[in-house]
Amino acid sequence: MKRALAFVTTTALAILMSVGFASGASAAGGYELTSIAKGGVEDLRQCLASSDTLDVFYLIDSSGSMKDTDSGIVRADLLANSLRELAGLKEGLTLNYAASFFSTRYLPEIDWVDGITAADVDAQADALANAIRARPPAGSTNWLQAVTSAQSSVAAQHQKTNGCQALIWLTDGGIWVGDNSVSANATALNSMCGAPLVAGGAAPDPTSRGTFSEMRQAGVIVFGVMLRDESVRDTQSEYVKFMRPLVEGQDGDMNCGEYPDGHDERYVSGVYLQAANAGDLARVFLRLGALVAGGAESPFGPDGEFPVDAGVASFSIVTDNGSWRLTAPDGSVVTAANADAAGFDVDQSGQAVRLTLRAVRTSDIGTWKLDTRTDTDSLLYSSGLRLALDPGGTFVAGSDYELTGRVVREGADLTALPVALDANEYTPRVGYVSPSGLIAVELKEVHIDPTGGDFSFTLSTADVPPGSATFTVSLTDVSSSAAHIPLADVSVKMQVEVTVPGDYPSIAAVELSDLNGSDGVASGALTIVPPTEQPSGSVCFPAGVTPIVDSDSADRYTSWVWGGLKELELDSGGCLTVTSPIDVTLTAANPDAANSKVAAHLDVIYKTSSGDELPGSVPISFVTTRPVNGAAFAVLMVGLLLAGLLLPLVALWIFSWLFTRITRGSHLHRASVPVRIDASGRMTTEDGRPLAKRDWSLDDFPFHSKQPDSRRFSDPQLGTFRGRVPWNPFSRPWYQVAAREGMVLFGPGGYLPRSLSQKRAAGRVLGLSGDLGRVWAVTMAAATLSTLRDDPVAATLVVFLRNETGDKSAYRERIAKLASDGSLERQLTAAREAVAAELSANSTKTTSGAAQKAQAGATETGAAPRRNDGMPDSEPPRRQRGAEAAEPPRRSSSSDGHPPRRGVSGDGGRSSHPDVSPRSGGGTSASDPNEPPRRTPAPSDPGEPPRRSR
Repeated sequence: MKRALAFVTTTALAILMSVGFASGASAAGGYELTSIAKGGVEDLRQCLASSDTLDVFYLIDSSGSMKDTDSGIVRADLLANSLRELAGLKEGLTLNYAASFFSTRYLPEIDWVDGITAADVDAQADALANAIRARPPAGSTNWLQAVTSAQSSVAAQHQKTNGCQALIWLTDGGIWVGDNSVSANATALNSMCGAPLVAGGAAPDPTSRGTFSEMRQAGVIVFGVMLRDESVRDTQSEYVKFMRPLVEGQDGDMNCGEYPDGHDERYVSGVYLQAANAGDLARVFLRLGALVAGGAESPFGPDGEFPVDAGVASFSIVTDNGSWRLTAPDGSVVTAANADAAGFDVDQSGQAVRLTLRAVRTSDIGTWKLDTRTDTDSLLYSSGLRLALDPGGTFVAGSDYELTGRVVREGADLTALPVALDANEYTPRVGYVSPSGLIAVELKEVHIDPTGGDFSFTLSTADVPPGSATFTVSLTDVSSSAAHIPLADVSVKMQVEVTVPGDYPSIAAVELSDLNGSDGVASGALTIVPPTEQPSGSVCFPAGVTPIVDSDSADRYTSWVWGGLKELELDSGGCLTVTSPIDVTLTAANPDAANSKVAAHLDVIYKTSSGDELPGSVPISFVTTRPVNGAAFAVLMVGLLLAGLLLPLVALWIFSWLFTRITRGSHLHRASVPVRIDASGRMTTEDGRPLAKRDWSLDDFPFHSKQPDSRRFSDPQLGTFRGRVPWNPFSRPWYQVAAREGMVLFGPGGYLPRSLSQKRAAGRVLGLSGDLGRVWAVTMAAATLSTLRDDPVAATLVVFLRNETGDKSAYRERIAKLASDGSLERQLTAAREAVAAELSANSTKTTSGAAQKAQAGATETGAAPRRNDGMPDSEPPRRQRGAEAAEPPRRSSSSDGHPPRRGVSGDGGRSSHPDVSPRSGGGTSASDPNEPPRRTPAPSDPGEPPRRSR
């Protein structure tokens, strides 16, 4: 039974009300699969008969309407269960899956998860269900972006796995692209269709066959599921009708892409399904799982009866009745309570139940009855037949070939059953897949062992051209022999090599080198070999020497440039006589670089020397790649790495910047009080009273107008408040207030970065709390710091308070708390020292600058450079006070350490010793080395004239 649900590939199909596989059987609810859709189910069966790998892509509608059409999110459990069943479909099957949502845009969710088996699928199924539940419905239904994006993902996966592929597309409404205009939607539909499907839109690209046609030719089986609940309003309902021709290729007179009438073996078919409401989802999933796994739907007989004979391996019943009751041929009753003991598997999905008889035993043959049957119940039979072919040898074109293998019967539990094959009726068929479609191959002899199932088919290969060929081997028109119960067809594909007879020339398959980039060239040797049994023959090229591209996932069918074959010297009939091997270098180039596998062929006709003809085809294959520019790649990687590092940091910084604001808010009061403060930081009122001794009330703390939280604002007395964010996003932000010009401020400091430590010490910046209601500060004129030693100085105390309850005692408590703050003394002391240090540094800079200017001036006039005491370098050093007390210092108008000279009044500034020249530097006279020190007039003495400088 795992096998049945497994093919939930059709999962997405989950919406079908009913499926009629039996001839003339229609599904409950009136919905019946078209012949094309039945072919799509058969394509998936056939592929899995030849491959052990299945890629499934879930494309899930998450538009806003899904909250109405599937309000219970039923799709989550159903799609998850489908994944579990797919993993158990076939022994040894490797399942790979991916899932994406779509609404206004394509939303990748789960990237390809490879290597899933039945033993470990539960974790992935749970992940899929959780992702669906977590995705909130929103937006519109952009079919174009969703489908083309899914196509790219599936194509890339096929490059890795080369397995069977299915795309499960679930939606609940018509297309909505861009501005939802008729033009936009019609253009998108035409592009996906590959033909002018809808009037009012632009024609599709002439070089493209349409998105869905490309997927069908690439082997991707699309299951399109339309959840069509008429009770839910859909503004896009007019576009719903276009989903079937997109998925299946045609619907009435609407045709999409390159899709011939009937089933073409060069393509796989699509399957379109429609459900009336979300309640049908569970039943549809269970039914479709059984169908894709090899079941065929059949109607119940009167009163719910149905036959079972030896040609049936198992049967399944899907019902909505949780209290189902089944009566066996021997009269025993089977219910949910004893189903397992009776050989049944019971699976429940939503409100639907599927019961499957694991393997038909002799006691199970006869007439069964579903006692609880309703019109929505479904019955499906499975033959359990499977074809296993022996490895193919080499076919010789035009000769008979024996194809061997065996027919195996399996039950629902994948166990081989000992049932004779004559219990079934069927017609064996073999076909050759040509470039123009499936061509039936004549079976000259058919031998099947009814006991062991071994068979041999003798084929006529007269119509099969030389080269690599794909054959399909099928059992069609399958039914049980006794009750003639219609059962599903069984088929398998195989690849063989077909060679030419010895009297014909031949050309082997050509494999070109890889084509790298738009400037590269793929090349390979095409060798024309002469007949081995005749001296000569000829090869003709009826369609010319330009190869025909059969597949290119990059859609470059019209831009290929081929070379080499035009060098062949063909006659007027396009033929070449071959007497010895002829080597030609075949080349291929394309201006559009892409990662793709390209398959092409060259039509030829081989001729013997006597004129006998044999049509053939030379397969050509190669790989194209889009090269990576090393330098550009390195730059890109570095850029991406930096972006990966910087973007989170920038986002973190922006986040911090957005939320670093000073809280102002409501219920805020502000007090501004003149105070006096002494060097110890003790504050009093102007009349000398301690702050805590005064009564404080609302009159002192008026309401502060309500303002929004801010990163920057000004206070008329304290200065500018700011919330600051450092450039380093890992550093903490801070809040500060910068004092007004000529003012300093002090208070309970908050965090400030180290770069502001000097300004904080000088009282120019104060760190704050981010809540303005907790801020208070004292501000005063910077000039008063120098006088703040013994006597208090005038200052202003500004206090903010957030009083949400209007508590009158809050004002007094606020003042008492700040009055007891002991940090002001330390701040005041630090500020005085910082100001003094700044004044000293400024004075030193001024003196140094003046000396440098004086020295520069002397140099310009030719005078000898002066020393620091004003004497020329050639003059011997003068004795100083103390160590050289023998020479007393001279008067000076400068503060260089020597006593200044005595001033004389009434002589016009002249000295009373005419032989002594006044000196500005305070040196001694050469004529009187023993001159005693002279007095300097007081600074206020107006009689002291200016002194001349040497």
